Amino acid sequence: MKPAQELFTTARLRHRVGHPDDLDPLVAIKGDDRVMAQVGNGRGMPRGKVRGRLHGDINWFAAHGAAHGIIESRETGVIVGYGGVGRYDRDRPDHLELGYLFQEACWGQGLGSEFVQGAIDYSFTTLGATLVHACAMPQNKASCRIMEKSGMVFEGYYPETDRNVYQLARPVS
Repeated sequence: MKPAQELFTTARLRHRVGHPDDLDPLVAIKGDDRVMAQVGNGRGMPRGKVRGRLHGDINWFAAHGAAHGIIESRETGVIVGYGGVGRYDRDRPDHLELGYLFQEACWGQGLGSEFVQGAIDYSFTTLGATLVHACAMPQNKASCRIMEKSGMVFEGYYPETDRNVYQLARPVS
């Protein structure tokens, strides 16, 4: 396997660009109904859809320099989640969207908070973002709390997407 580009690390996590060899561990995470209930409709993704998203994010990173990727344990190298920041607003490339999910075995260990803080720091210092925003389903209290603890401000609830939206502007130095 060709080494994938590392984007940032935290005390316990390594975030890197995805690679086609990551498919099986991602299917285990994104195919899990309980995991997907926290970010979507509660139905795990089929293998083909996970493959499409993985390849799409790899290509998006190559084209735009930011996309979702692999979250792995620094200690074991095991893939524990998927997430990152992306440039999805063509009119505002300095506004990034943050998203993440972790396998259920990792819930409640502070990894979400650690990843979000690392992603925010990476967005502002490396990618030059002026604003980072994130969405969370209101019933996903843990993710809503992570956003608040990271310093993001609640912007409102959007019923058309059933999401709470949070944002954080780059601090002025």
